Amino acid sequence: MAVLYDCEDKSTYVEISFIYQIPGEWEGCNFYLRYFKHSTLIREVTVGWTNKVVKLLLNLLSKFPIPEYEGYFSHYEKHLELKWIYESATDQYLLIFLDTGTVFPLKVTRDDLKQFGLDIKKEFESAPAR
Repeated sequence: MAVLYDCEDKSTYVEISFIYQIPGEWEGCNFYLRYFKHSTLIREVTVGWTNKVVKLLLNLLSKFPIPEYEGYFSHYEKHLELKWIYESATDQYLLIFLDTGTVFPLKVTRDDLKQFGLDIKKEFESAPAR
């Protein structure tokens, strides 16, 4: 499971765990996104993306921040978009996960995001094939 903790409150975090993936760039996968605040599950979303979109996210996280995204990761699949705002005073990012009107905010560092990307990649590669 890939976990991204809030810098200021480790009891606030998101988890991503893959349910399955079908090999192939235009094939798909499903994963859970769980948002916790004060260690309490606030929302669980089942997300279905093509593997291509997952790889776009992994690329973004591995090279974060990529200027052409201009603080916003969106795609043609429904569910789960990301926005971020850089806070120069702390060298942190306010990261906002958006899902059909629900907002999941976290304060994170660039290194946290890169590690989160590596953890998602491991989860994705080891997801059960379907």
